[in-house]
Amino acid sequence: AAGALLASILMVGKQYRALVYAQPVDADLRTRMASQSVPLLIGSIANTAGSRAYPILLAAIALSIEVARFGAVLTLIGPMRMLGMALSGVVRPRFALYYNQSDILSVRKLMLRVSAVIIVVGVLMGTIVFLLGNEICELLFGDWLSDTRLLLLVGVWYGTVACLGSFVVTALQTQSESGPKYTAKLRTVVSLSALVLALLMTITMGALGPLLAMALTETVYLSLAYRRWLATDTPLLKDAMSATA
Repeated sequence: AAGALLASILMVGKQYRALVYAQPVDADLRTRMASQSVPLLIGSIANTAGSRAYPILLAAIALSIEVARFGAVLTLIGPMRMLGMALSGVVRPRFALYYNQSDILSVRKLMLRVSAVIIVVGVLMGTIVFLLGNEICELLFGDWLSDTRLLLLVGVWYGTVACLGSFVVTALQTQSESGPKYTAKLRTVVSLSALVLALLMTITMGALGPLLAMALTETVYLSLAYRRWLATDTPLLKDAMSATA
C-alpha cells in the first residue's frame, strides 16, 4: 500500500493541483471506461483462478512434497514478479498518455526499456540458479528441498515471460478499445489450456508439470499478445510519422 501511494505521488509530481482541481471526465470517456471494465475483470478472474488452481491440483494427484516444491519455486521467483507488477503500474499511465498524443515512438522506447530490465534480471537469476540453485534452496528451506535446479530454471523462464507479457498487455489495453476484450479472451483460453496441460503433466512430473505448463502457455500468450500489439501499432506509427513529415 505504501509503495502504491509513493508511486502515485511520483507519477503525479508537481501536477497534483491540476489533478485535484481537474474537471470531471466527459460522458464519452466514462462510456469507454465502462465498456473496458468487464473484459478487464474477466481476464483478471481467469488469471487468478488459473494460478490458484495448481497447488490444489498437486495436492490432489501428487505427493505433499510436490506442493512444497512448487511453492518454494514461486517464492524464489517472487521478487521478479513483484518488479514486473511495479513497472506495469508505472508504465500504464505513460502508455495511455503517449497513445493519446499519438507518440508511438515513445511507446516503443518505453517498451524496450522495461523489457530490457526484465530480460537482464531474468538472465541474471537464471545464471545464479544454474550455478547455485540447489545450494540456495537447501540454505533457505532445508535439506529436504534438494535437486531443484531444473524447477528453478523453469520458474525463472515463467517469471520472465510473465513479466514481459504484462507490459505488452498493458500496452494493448491502452492502445485501443478492442485491446481489453482481446486480452481477456486470450487470457481465458491460455489459463484453461495451462490447467489441462498441467493436469496431464503433473501425473508423471510432479511439481515440474504445472511449472512447465505455465511457462509454455505463458510464452504462447506473450507471442500472441506481442503480435497483436505490433500489428496494431505499426499503422499508428506510420500515420504519426506521416503527420510529422
